[in-house]
Amino acid sequence: MCFHTCWMTWTAIFIFAHSPLLWSGGSSQEVLVKKVVAAPGSDAVLSCLFPVQPNIDFEMLVINWQHGDTVVHSFYRNSDQLEKQNEVYKGRTSLFQDQLQAGNASLMLTDIQPEHNGEYKCYVTCNIGPFDEQTVHLLVAAPYDEPEIAVQYLCENIIISLSSHGFPKPVVTWSAPLGYENTTLILDSRGRYRLQSNMTLNLNSTETVRVEMSLDVLSQKFSRSLTLHPHPACCKEQSPRCRIGFGIALLVLIPAVLMLLFQRKQ
Repeated sequence: MCFHTCWMTWTAIFIFAHSPLLWSGGSSQEVLVKKVVAAPGSDAVLSCLFPVQPNIDFEMLVINWQHGDTVVHSFYRNSDQLEKQNEVYKGRTSLFQDQLQAGNASLMLTDIQPEHNGEYKCYVTCNIGPFDEQTVHLLVAAPYDEPEIAVQYLCENIIISLSSHGFPKPVVTWSAPLGYENTTLILDSRGRYRLQSNMTLNLNSTETVRVEMSLDVLSQKFSRSLTLHPHPACCKEQSPRCRIGFGIALLVLIPAVLMLLFQRKQ
């Protein structure tokens, strides 16, 4: 098989918007927003702070974390109430209990999985009343590695391959002459996708191929243009013309070898 393989590198563009944590101090006019990005299998802290006042009775402190209608973590009577916790979060959550009297009700979430993606709300109440709820948006995502491209010239076609790792599923777009595209995504042991996208072409003239990959949730974009040339006139092992030439050579060579062996025996 005759082929040629070449590897090319890309550059990535990362644009990440991070909203600061805002606290209204008891007023309903402000909205608490925090955006946290965490890769599958990693840990993250979901921030929740409340103002500490001299007359707070910490014996009456109640902290509830929820993901929609799902109970993520509950704390009251000076202890975690894990029996109220949803199974999805069993063994994955904890508070910083040594920092509660400093006004820190943040939640540690470990071994994050795709189903943990979404908005979390923190509710804190005590003897002086409830504090404003806080919202944390957890985005489960891992930026894709700088993709690798390989161009393989086979005698019957040309295969362009793009490969990378990340999460979640990106969008891959090929701008190429008529060809066959095949993209596969396989989850690896880290919870990231192993992406492989192939474009198979049969060129009769020089063409420019462009491929783009984007992960919108992280504003990550890659693009690359390749100029490809058609196959040479004869590909030594696969071209029919080459096979015919090789057959003719055998027809000439075999009688000559047999004649030489016959002369040696005489």
